[in-house]
Amino acid sequence: MPDANPQPVIPNVDFKAMGAASDQENQANAIQARQSPGIAPAQVVIAQGISRNANRLLLDFTAQGVGVRLDVDGFWHNHPPMDRQNGDVMLAVMKKLANLDPAERRGRQMGEFKATFQRTTRLCQITSQGVETGERVIVRLLDPKQQQMSLIDLGMREQLANDFMERVGRATGEHMPPPPKGIYLFSAPANGGGLSALWTGALMATDRYTGDFFGIEEKTRREPEIENIDVTEFDESLGETAAQVIPKMMLRQPDVFAVPQISDKETLDILCEIAEAEGTVTITSTRAKNATEALLKLLGAVSDKAAFIKFINLVINMRLVRRLCEGCKSPFQPTPQVLHQLQLPPDRVPVLYQEYQPPPVDPNAPKNKQNLPPPICPSCGGLGYKGRIGMFELLVVDDNIRQALAQQPSADVVQQLAIKAGMNTLREEGIALLAQGITSIPELQRALQ
Repeated sequence: MPDANPQPVIPNVDFKAMGAASDQENQANAIQARQSPGIAPAQVVIAQGISRNANRLLLDFTAQGVGVRLDVDGFWHNHPPMDRQNGDVMLAVMKKLANLDPAERRGRQMGEFKATFQRTTRLCQITSQGVETGERVIVRLLDPKQQQMSLIDLGMREQLANDFMERVGRATGEHMPPPPKGIYLFSAPANGGGLSALWTGALMATDRYTGDFFGIEEKTRREPEIENIDVTEFDESLGETAAQVIPKMMLRQPDVFAVPQISDKETLDILCEIAEAEGTVTITSTRAKNATEALLKLLGAVSDKAAFIKFINLVINMRLVRRLCEGCKSPFQPTPQVLHQLQLPPDRVPVLYQEYQPPPVDPNAPKNKQNLPPPICPSCGGLGYKGRIGMFELLVVDDNIRQALAQQPSADVVQQLAIKAGMNTLREEGIALLAQGITSIPELQRALQ
C-alpha cells in the first residue's frame, strides 16, 4: 500500500564551500553544512534557481516568514514563501558554505560558494544585510561560461564588433590598426543591465598581448578574471581609493588601465593627466541608459573637462532585451501601419513573432476539455521568453562631438551628431532583432523605456 504522506523529493544539489583560508577549512565548512537540517531547503531553493536559469535569488527575512523571489532575465517571479525556522537554518547553511558568520544578522556580509544541479554549475555570490524588517539576502547565480562571452556572443553584430576591435588596436584583417589612445567607456543600465558581461566581453576583444594591461578594482566588487590583465585591489572600507593605487602602478610602466568603477573625481582626473603625460589608455565603465547619457555623465564627473574631451575616444552602450522562446513563439502577420512605424519593408518581413498564443476555445469540444489550461512550454516554463540578447550603440567621439562637448553639451545635440556620424541607435538595433524573430514588439518597447 502506498504511503499516504510521501516525503518530498529533495533535489540532489552538490555544494562546494569557498572563501576560507585553506582547503581544509572549506572542507570542514562543507561537512558542517551537509550535516545541518538546513541543507534540504537550501538544495530546494538553489535547484529551483538553477533549473529556471535565474540570475538572482532574493530572500527577505521578516518576523512573519521568508519571502523568496527569482530574477529570471530581468523579471522578478515569486517563489513559495518559507517559514522562519526553515529559512533560518537554510541561510545558516549558505553562510557556512561561503565562510561567513551565520550568527551575524545585522551587518553586511559577502561571500561565495559553488552549486551543481543536473550537471549545471553556478557560482553563488551571497550578500546579506540587516534591514528594518529583518534581513535581506541576495544570491547571484553566475554562469562561468557566460562570464567569458565575447561581444558577438552577447549579441553584437560582427561588423560592429570588428569596428570596435580595430578602434582598440586589435587586428581583424591583414592590416594592422593604429594603437589605442585616450579613454574608452562601456555602459549599460542599472538593475541587471549586463554591465559586467559587457565589461568582460569588451576587454576580451582588446589586444591584451601586445601591451601591459593593469586593472584596478575594489576588493568587494571584483569583475571576472581576464587573461593577461594584472589586477590590483583596493579596500574602500579602509578609506582606500583607486587614485592611491595609480602612482604605484605607474612604476610598472602600464600601457592600459582597466578601471571598471571610478567613484571619485580624483581618480578620473589623474587618469586624464597621465593620458596626456604618458600616453596611457584608460578603459572604464558606468551605468547609463544610452551612450550619450554615459558620455555626459563622465564629463560631469571630471574636474578638467578640457582634458577629458581631448582624450575620450568612444563609448559603447548595451541594453538587454529578452529572447522569445524558440519552443513556443508564434508568428503573426503585422499590419502595414506597424511595418511603416518600424520602417520595415513588407516584402522582406512577411511575419513577426510574439509570445505563445493559446488557441481559442473550441465550442464544439466536450465541456470538460474546454476548461483545461493551455499546455506549459517545457523550454521556458510558460514565460514565453528564454534568455536575453544585447542591443548596442557604438558612439565614436569625433571633432564635431568634441566641439559640442566643449560648449554647453546637450544630450539631443550629441545624439544627433553621433547618428549623423553613423551610429545606429538602440531602437534601430532592436528593430533588426524584431525582423529576425528574436524578440517581440512589447518586449522591445519595454526594454527601450
